[in-house]
Amino acid sequence: PPLAAVSFGLKIAVTAFGTMAIWVPVMFLTPPEPEALLDSFYRRARPGGPGWGPVRARTGLEPASALADDLAGALTVVAMVMGAMLGTGGVVVGSWQWAVGGGAAVAAGLSARRLKRVKGQRAEGRAV
Repeated sequence: PPLAAVSFGLKIAVTAFGTMAIWVPVMFLTPPEPEALLDSFYRRARPGGPGWGPVRARTGLEPASALADDLAGALTVVAMVMGAMLGTGGVVVGSWQWAVGGGAAVAAGLSARRLKRVKGQRAEGRAV
């Protein structure tokens, strides 16, 4: 097949830039969502970040959590999922190093999430 001769990196680059070549013009050519729809979404989700400033001003609601906290939580979950996948793969192929490393990533992620929860409860004055 003709695509077999093309390197993986080139395939990824063509896919990424091809997607971007379609996505960016569509983004600029389509009208923005109505303010009422954005306000309704913001009231339910209350996302953080500077891009929501005008909607935040209209609704008068503060974000449910800081953007940095949301990003840290997302990265923690990604690390846990990757650790679980690599650890499971290590068990399947008999590589104890990968199994232990993956298990350590999952344990570190669970510990980080628990520590965040405990700190939040202490900040609110609740018993831990």
